Amino acid sequence: MVKPGFLGQYDKYVILCSTSVTVSYEPVGCFADTNRRALRNEYYNYRRKINWNVYPDFSAVINNCARQAYLNGFRTMFAVQFWGECWSDGSAFTRFMKYGPSSNCAHGVGKHWANYVYHMMVTQNSVVQQCTSNGEVYNEGDTMYVPNEWLDVKDAACQKCECNSGKASSCSIGYHCDALLDGACEKYVLKPKQCCPTCVSDAKSSKEAIALPAEKPPPTWPLWP
Repeated sequence: MVKPGFLGQYDKYVILCSTSVTVSYEPVGCFADTNRRALRNEYYNYRRKINWNVYPDFSAVINNCARQAYLNGFRTMFAVQFWGECWSDGSAFTRFMKYGPSSNCAHGVGKHWANYVYHMMVTQNSVVQQCTSNGEVYNEGDTMYVPNEWLDVKDAACQKCECNSGKASSCSIGYHCDALLDGACEKYVLKPKQCCPTCVSDAKSSKEAIALPAEKPPPTWPLWP
C-alpha cells in the first residue's frame, strides 16, 4: 500500500460532527480503479474548491470528503480520486481492493483512476447527565442541596438529594432553616445559590419568597453526617 505523502505524519484524523457523535478516519492505502468503479457512488466533488496555493496540503479535501461521507450515510470507508472526487459504496469493505493496489496516489489523494482509501469510525459520545437548581450545577451521582417547598418561612428546610438522570432524587431533610431566620424580618427570599431564605427588606413580590433555588450549605454547618 502506498502511504499518504503530506498526511503521512498522522495516524488518525478526527472530525467532531456534533456533540453526540465523533467521526474519525485513518488511511488504508492507494488502490486502482477503472470505469467499472470499485466504489460506485461519487457522493461529493471537491475539485472546483481545491486551493492549489496550499499544495501539497490536501487536508481540506480529505476532511470534506470524510464529513460528506458521514452526512450522505457512508459510515465505513471513503476514497478520494482525481485529486478531489469523493467516492464510497454500501459494500465498500468488500469492493475497495477489487482492482488491487496502485502507486498512482500522492499526498493522501488518488490521481487518475486511483482511489486513496480511508477507513471511518463513528463513535457515539456519552452524554453526561447533569442536574441544575438555580444556577448550581451537579453531575450525575453528586449530592445536591435543595430547598423544600414552603408557604410559611418557618417551615423552610434544606433537603439533601442525589443527582440521578438529570433530576433530584432520594431527597431527605438535611436541616431546618428556622434557627437561621431573623424573627424581626418581614420578608424572606431565596437568592440564587441559596438553600435557606434570606431576609430582604426590599423584596419585590411575595412570589420571590417562595422561589425554589438551591445552594450547598456552608461547610461550617455539620448538621448531618
